[in-house]
Amino acid sequence: MSSQPIYAFNWTMNVPAAGFTVSMGGLWQRCELGQSFDIESTGLFSPSVDTSSSKSGYLNIGKTEFDFQGQGQIHIIISIQNLNRGYDPIWVDKVALGKNMSSWYQPKEQCQWWYKTSMLSSTMISGARTVPHAYNLSQRSQATEELCRDYVFL
Repeated sequence: MSSQPIYAFNWTMNVPAAGFTVSMGGLWQRCELGQSFDIESTGLFSPSVDTSSSKSGYLNIGKTEFDFQGQGQIHIIISIQNLNRGYDPIWVDKVALGKNMSSWYQPKEQCQWWYKTSMLSSTMISGARTVPHAYNLSQRSQATEELCRDYVFL
């Protein structure tokens, strides 16, 4: 059993502070590694005509023509398709893209997780955290097969 992640682009005008919701500005654009998309003046994505700056193995933004009400800068959101065929954001670029700029992104197939808790009372702030655990999903392995056997990949 193996699965290939399905990536998509979107954009936002502002990078929120930790714990706040990201407001998407456009429509999700599915993108495979090596593909390149431009962002039109309307904020929609279209396949890049000029792919000379595209990188193989990366998700590429060829050129940005979007200039929302003269503000001119957007942040790219990378997402991954979920089991309901919607998209879950996994990363927001903190570096803003202005008009006529391009960018590229290379997802890493490694995940890290931990558990964290905190308590706030009128006299004390306390917390606890487990040691982070990492798992590399870029190689097919027996451990990956066992970890994923209970999930359905469409």
